Amino acid sequence: MPTRNAEIIRLADMLLSDLETSTSFDLILAKAYRLAESAGNAEAITWLSYELNGYDSSTALGKKYARLTQRWDGASDKGYFQSATDVASKAESMGHTLQVHKEFVPSGQYAGIQHPTKLRRSMSGLKRLLPCRRSFRR
Repeated sequence: MPTRNAEIIRLADMLLSDLETSTSFDLILAKAYRLAESAGNAEAITWLSYELNGYDSSTALGKKYARLTQRWDGASDKGYFQSATDVASKAESMGHTLQVHKEFVPSGQYAGIQHPTKLRRSMSGLKRLLPCRRSFRR
């Protein structure tokens, strides 16, 4: 079995290297999934499958992992059940929107009323995503 162990070590080294060089999130998840398959770790395979493809909120296991990754509070119907890359993209997009609203210089009476409302809406959306985004870095 040294071949299997050598393959697991090689995949782990590649994954670690990618994590240290800030490779794309999709690629890191795919490599982690491949490592979990090689190691035969069923729990990691299940979790990474959810991260890659989105969480199945209709199953107990999907709900369990959504709770563990802080994507769902366990009580409401709302949660972040989409894939990790979708959540990361949405957080990045909302960050850009927030930056635009921060830099916007309104003029006229109507603009002075609209700008604070849009800024609050962008901030609240970003705050909802932050706990979910933090769980990816653990």
